[in-house]
Amino acid sequence: MMTQKVQKSNKPKTFQLQYIQCLTVLGQVYLLASSTHILGLTISKDKLYKLALKLAGKAPKQEQSRLLDRAKQQLMEYLSGNRKLFRLPIKLEGSNFQKSAWKVLSTIHYGKTISYSEQATIAANPKAIRAIGTANAKNPLPIIIPCHRVTAKGTGLGGYSLGIAIKQKLLALEKRQIN
Repeated sequence: MMTQKVQKSNKPKTFQLQYIQCLTVLGQVYLLASSTHILGLTISKDKLYKLALKLAGKAPKQEQSRLLDRAKQQLMEYLSGNRKLFRLPIKLEGSNFQKSAWKVLSTIHYGKTISYSEQATIAANPKAIRAIGTANAKNPLPIIIPCHRVTAKGTGLGGYSLGIAIKQKLLALEKRQIN
C-alpha cells in the first residue's frame, strides 16, 4: 500500500471576523470579534482591517452579533460613567512579553494611574520601561484593557494608541466618577 505525503500549508487559516462601528463621545469606535471573543477596539477602520488580516487572513464583515452588541453596550456604559469594569470574553494575540504587560494593565483600578516604570516593575522586568510602552501601544483592546491608565513619570501623560486627546478624556472621565 502506498501512502501519500501530506504537505503542510504555510498559509494562515482563514475564518470570518465581524465588526461594528459605534458613534461615541470619543468619535467613531470600531469593535472586532470572532464568534466567541472580542479581539480589537480602534478608532481607525484601516487599523481594524490590518488587525483582522493579521488574525484571520481576510477582511472582517460588518455585522451585528450578540457579543458585539454586548461589547458596544458596555463601552457606552463605561463612557457615560456607568461602568468601571468590562466583563467580556476577550482573546489577546501577542508575544509573551506583551501579554505580561497587558495582564498588569488589567490590574490597574478604575480612576488610578501608574507609571510605565511601575508597570515594568510589576511585570517583573523593571528595566524594560520602553518595551512596556511599546507593548501598551500594541494593545489591541485599548479602553477594555486600560492602557490609558499608564502615564509617564512626573507630569507627562506618555503616549496612547488612540491619541493623547482621547487618553486625557478617559482619565478625566474616570477622575470625575471617583470624585
